[in-house]
Amino acid sequence: MKAYQIVENGKPLEEREIEKPVPSGKEILLKTVACGVCHSDVHIHEGFFSLGDDAKLPVPLMTDALAMGHEIYGEVVELGDEVEGVEIGKKYVAYPWIGCGE
Repeated sequence: MKAYQIVENGKPLEEREIEKPVPSGKEILLKTVACGVCHSDVHIHEGFFSLGDDAKLPVPLMTDALAMGHEIYGEVVELGDEVEGVEIGKKYVAYPWIGCGE
């Protein structure tokens, strides 16, 4: 699947082909329809948060490459085998800050 990722802070995003995740258990795979970019994404791309007065808090990349965006609207394309009450083809807004805790 296609992803646009940060490979180096402050540099343009790179288009890459990555392996499509396979949902298991209670996981759901959404095909992104739209994704917002907020200011935290900009800071992560830059590699730092400004603390004012020229002070900076570094934000190093956590992986080799990072796909940005955590404000997601997408269509359900696959379901894990334990998912109930969700239909393939339906569209949802994802709120990724609340997870299963694992």
